[in-house]
Amino acid sequence: FPSHDTETLTRLIEEKTKSDDKFNEKYSNLKAPDLVKELKYFVNDKGSLVDVDAGDLENKFQQKSITPKFAPLSTIDELYLLPSWPDEIVDLIKDQISVHEVGVIGINELTIADLKVLFPNITPPQIEEFFKSRDGDKEKNLEGKKFEDEVDFKNRLTNELRIVTNEEYTALTNELAQAKMRFDVAGKLYKITSTGTMNDISYKLVAFVDLPIKAPKEKPKTNQGTQGIPPAQQFDDQGNPIQASSDQSGTDPNGNQKSGQETKEKQVLELLAPRVVEVRSE
Repeated sequence: FPSHDTETLTRLIEEKTKSDDKFNEKYSNLKAPDLVKELKYFVNDKGSLVDVDAGDLENKFQQKSITPKFAPLSTIDELYLLPSWPDEIVDLIKDQISVHEVGVIGINELTIADLKVLFPNITPPQIEEFFKSRDGDKEKNLEGKKFEDEVDFKNRLTNELRIVTNEEYTALTNELAQAKMRFDVAGKLYKITSTGTMNDISYKLVAFVDLPIKAPKEKPKTNQGTQGIPPAQQFDDQGNPIQASSDQSGTDPNGNQKSGQETKEKQVLELLAPRVVEVRSE
């Protein structure tokens, strides 16, 4: 549960208390950091949470006769087991987070809710400009342009749209990297909802489908000569020794600058066949 998720929970509670008087009366005193701390106690190894409130957290579970899992969540419904999490709070956050490995955040699939999670300080005008840039505006006959890659995404956010600074973007990607997540043009985890009606009763099934990331192939080691012995010296027509060139300057033999594809091989994200990781009825 990174800090951005704590900020998201705080924002959702604040928005709900402003729009719902009954919710405000019941939950205005709830603090998102305390709820997240309780969740961390529930999912982390026993005794691994070093916190001054660890004893109080243990008592909360004992009072409700709930045994902490001390392991990652298998389904989002396990949030309903947390002693200080009312059902209304779980309902607020359950569609904003995932218990499955997200791995890749699809930049061409980002929604308004996603933007608010990733960039808590984003303003309504900035959100509008983001979607105009990516998706266009039919009313104004503006054609959008999908993000080509993560570099294009960063450039537009920091330079064109000025939603975040370079430093803020780097801090975000570093935090995502610690959670083993990254930006790319498309995501790898999808939620599929199927609704049907029988005998005037509606049923809703939700499935989560994951596309595992294919492990990158190891590059073959270059031949450095037999047992580390360098290749034999070569000479020109006049008998002068020819100096070996590693050709790492980014130029060809004529001194012309090489293209980006020649100087640096672009890493392509390869996904494997999809698999269903969870199915539940709502």
